[in-house]
This record gives sequence, C-alpha cells and structure tokens, in this order.
Amino acid sequence: LEYYQKSLQITEKLLGNKHPDVAILYNNIGLVYSSQNDYNRALECYENALLINRLVYGDKHPSIAGAYNNLGAIYEDKKNYAQALEYHKKSLEISKLCYEKNHPAIARSYNNIASVYLSLDNYTSALKYNKKALKMRIEIFGEVHSSIAQSYNNLGAVYNAMGKYPQALHYYKASLTLCEQLMGKENARVASICNNIGSVYHAMNNKEQALYYYEKSLMINTKILGADHPKTQKVKENIENVLHN
Repeated sequence: LEYYQKSLQITEKLLGNKHPDVAILYNNIGLVYSSQNDYNRALECYENALLINRLVYGDKHPSIAGAYNNLGAIYEDKKNYAQALEYHKKSLEISKLCYEKNHPAIARSYNNIASVYLSLDNYTSALKYNKKALKMRIEIFGEVHSSIAQSYNNLGAVYNAMGKYPQALHYYKASLTLCEQLMGKENARVASICNNIGSVYHAMNNKEQALYYYEKSLMINTKILGADHPKTQKVKENIENVLHN
C-alpha cells in the first residue's frame, strides 16, 4: 500500500492527475483497501479511477466496465445489494458493447449478478445468471477450466440455499472433481468445496458423509493454513455440530 501511494504521488506530478496510469494506481490501491476490509477507502479509490477513465475513454470502454465491476463488489461487501446490482448491471451492459458475443468479462458480470441475487434470496434470478455464466465460460474455455469449477460451486450454493440437496451435491461434486484435476487435492478451494459438501450432507442428516467431507476439509486446511486459522476453526466447529447434534 505504501509503495502504491508513493507511486501515485510521483505519477500525478509527472503525468498529471487525469492520466490513465493514475487510474490504474487508484484501482490497485482500492484493491489493497478492499482486501483489508476498508471498504470506504476502497470505494473512494474506485470512484477516482472511474472518474479519470471516463474523462480519458468516455463511457464505453473496458476500463469503465472494470471500474463498475469493482464498485459493485465493494457495495456487495458492504451488503448494499441494490447498489451492487446496479453497478454490476452497468458493467455487464458496457462489456456487451465492448466485446464479442462471448467474453470472460461478460461471464464475470453474470457471475457477480448471480452472487448478489443469492444474497437477496432471489434464487430464480441467481440460477438464471449462474447458468448464463457457466454456458458462456464453457463456450470460451471448454469443460476443463477453473472458472467452470467456480460456476459449478456457485450453482451448488444456490441449490443448497433452496434446500434442493441432490442438485447441490451434483454441482458441488462436479466442482470438486474439476478443482482436484486442475489444482491437485490439497489446496484452499478443494478444502472449501469439501466443507460445502459436508454442509449439504449434514442438512440431509447423513452424518457419516458429512464427517467424511468435513474431515477432508479440516486435514487440508490444517496443512496449508495451520490449526489456528479461522477457516480451520470453522470446519472444526462444523464437525462438532455433527457429532453433538
């Protein structure tokens, strides 16, 4: 963060405060603030980046779509879902004007809109946009790609929230298979999906399978994150809930 801020000061002196490189630096600083959960400062940085990019490029440019996407993500983190939806839909609209029919940025917007709808418990719309994202990603990347695994996981989450557990398991397990194929069996995403599968089996009162997947998640998280990490502790709590409920 300190180096980005120093770079911003130097770049503004050399190039002026309305240069695209300044917008890039505001965006990078915003990403750091976002990762620190300092959403108000992140918002300010993203708004500055948007302002500069609109002055430089106009309203129909990939950088504008990216800026709206970042603003949507921050408002989602702040749980201001109406505002998040507005910005993600603006990002989608501009991406459709900038790119060919199928493009990762368009699929990303579908994915992000679905995420907001899931937070709003609008499962029909969440399914609709997740399926749009999955279809486009398969057309762009083929069946074996990390973004496909993400879409399968997202669909699993929607079906799980709807209480449609067989469908949730179908998509979660498809995501798990793909993640293990692409990334190996011991990484954070595999651990997360195993935890998700465990939660579905727990909801179905299948304690044996719930424990199997929770313990798999625990083993991976302990190895890569350590025993005291919050994610590791959360899986331990899930196991305790199965054992004592």
